Amino acid sequence: MASRGSKPKWVKELAKKRIMTLRDQAEENKLEHPERSRRYCELASKISKKYNTSLGLFKKEFCKNCFTYFTSETMKKRKVSKQDLFEITCLICGYKRKTGVKNERINKSRIK
Repeated sequence: MASRGSKPKWVKELAKKRIMTLRDQAEENKLEHPERSRRYCELASKISKKYNTSLGLFKKEFCKNCFTYFTSETMKKRKVSKQDLFEITCLICGYKRKTGVKNERINKSRIK
C-alpha cells in the first residue's frame, strides 16, 4: 500500500500518458487554434502538479505565465552575453525565462 499522501504508481503512469497526449494535441493545434493549444498546456501543467509528475522537456515548450505554446511567432530567443544562457521571451505576455546551454543541446537532439 502506498504511503499517506502519495499516489499509486499506476496513477502516475496514467497521468504521464495523459500529459504526453495533451502535448501532442497542443503541438497539432498551435497554428490553427492557439486557444486550444493554450488550454492543453494549462491542463498538462495542472495534471503534473496534482499527481506530482514531471513535464520533462515539455515544460520548455510553453510559457509558464500564460501557457502559450511556443512557435516562431509567439517567442523570441536570444543569447545572454558573457554567459552560457539563452533568454526566451513570450511575445504574448512578456514573460522572460533563462535556460542553460545544456538544455538547448537536449532540445536540438530531441528534434532530430
